[in-house]
Amino acid sequence: MEKGTVYVFVEGDDDQRFVEAVLCVLLRQKYTSVKIWQYSEKPKTKIKDFLRTILQMEADVIFIADMDNAPCFTKKKEDLVTRYPELNPTTIFVVKPEIEGWYVSGVAADKLNQFGIDIGGGVDSFTKERLDSSLNTDMVRTEVLIELLREFSINQAKARSSSFAYLIDRRC
Repeated sequence: MEKGTVYVFVEGDDDQRFVEAVLCVLLRQKYTSVKIWQYSEKPKTKIKDFLRTILQMEADVIFIADMDNAPCFTKKKEDLVTRYPELNPTTIFVVKPEIEGWYVSGVAADKLNQFGIDIGGGVDSFTKERLDSSLNTDMVRTEVLIELLREFSINQAKARSSSFAYLIDRRC
């Protein structure tokens, strides 16, 4: 049964690009409308007001945030709920550690090797800085991320990234 609208909150451009390419396809199987909203550059009051409006509309929310330096998923969720009390913790999905880890999690090793990307040690420690330092191409990071999305496998990403698998299993 299709639901109404889901609002997917993302931090920035790379997050939005990932959601559009990977998650929207799955979410559109469950929802009649998928809206993406970047929050990282918005004032706290605007985010809180928008969350309240969405809740009044009885739309669903998926709030995606990088784990960054938080010690664990629970602490990151607690910090976000403290900052935005309108958020239900069950709507928060934490990327470990940053969205770049999700990008590389779904791509075959030979494609990653084309760009000099090494995910030895796993994707749960893969950061934007690690991606930037490993690239052996004249392409800029955004171009590489777009290329990775062309080869993206949801099943492979679920196998490599527990935080990605958690989101897919619970909301898609």
